[in-house]
Amino acid sequence: MTEVEIAEITAANLEVIAAFSSNYATHVGIYLSLAFGYCAAAYVAGKKLSRFQVILASIMFVAAAELQAVSMTTWVLAAREMLEATAQVNPAIEPQQNSRWVQVFGISLWQLGIIGSISFMWSVRKGGQP
Repeated sequence: MTEVEIAEITAANLEVIAAFSSNYATHVGIYLSLAFGYCAAAYVAGKKLSRFQVILASIMFVAAAELQAVSMTTWVLAAREMLEATAQVNPAIEPQQNSRWVQVFGISLWQLGIIGSISFMWSVRKGGQP
């Protein structure tokens, strides 16, 4: 492979990685919007909702937030794989992250946000300080 071909492949792959990063950022925004909306609804109306309404809202929130968490992790791992493929073509590119660490840390972080939001609803419903 010539130097020009390597440069073209590297540029194309880095452009794809940038698109993956943009998709990741979109899912982060959706996740944060879901978490904020759920917590705001809990604060404003948590005590007034029936048990069925709270369970339904919580199930919908957890399902939507989990979908975003899985999507965010998937985009990070896809970018990692593309970066590794680029490194095989162009040795000047070095992947810096450990994909297993990113996967475990990312999923744990997003799960803590979901658990924290559910705990907030529970504390509002029990009448304690949120």
